[in-house]
Amino acid sequence: MRLPLARLTVAAADAESLAPFADILRDEVNVKDVALTTDVSSHGRFEVAVNARACGPRLGGDTQKVIRAVKSGEWSRGDGGTVTAAGIELLEGEFTEKLVAADPDSTTALPGATGLVVLDTAITPELAAEGTARDVVRVVQQARRDAGLDVADRISLTLDGPAGVLDAVRVHEEFVAGEVLATSVTYDAVSEPTLRGTVAVPDGGSADLAALVTRT
Repeated sequence: MRLPLARLTVAAADAESLAPFADILRDEVNVKDVALTTDVSSHGRFEVAVNARACGPRLGGDTQKVIRAVKSGEWSRGDGGTVTAAGIELLEGEFTEKLVAADPDSTTALPGATGLVVLDTAITPELAAEGTARDVVRVVQQARRDAGLDVADRISLTLDGPAGVLDAVRVHEEFVAGEVLATSVTYDAVSEPTLRGTVAVPDGGSADLAALVTRT
């Protein structure tokens, strides 16, 4: 089931640079909306770890002081990517930095810990119904192929299945008809279907669907 999700959020300092590609992201990821924000802190936080072996020879006894400061969150980032803790600047290689998501189950870090990508994974009844309608499109497209139709042939379409599936198609009938080139969509018993297939139902699980495809 190609279930659409509500939103994809990209949180990064340069997130707005993706604005020209928002439609591509929307289609490829299968989301209804793409949000671009520079507010990384709303979705995660940066954490620093001191590399004691690397900074020990330079800092000596101050190494533990720096480690304690970093662990307590008392550090700051300077220009050029440096980190200062306990009043001491750490050099490149003396620390590592990672971006930790507030919700790891729906969030992943961009390469180089430059930002976060967050998916809204909440499934509403409306999204579930749209997913079912898209699954019906998949079945009908297979029925078209099985009937030997040309990709440009217009069809009349009859669907026979559970009420939940048919209701989902009714809500998205214009989309379904456009995708399968149907000039009409009816809902009735089909004794000799072009194809029988299995589709996801809005409330979970799957159901059998019979489709009758006729060239018009």
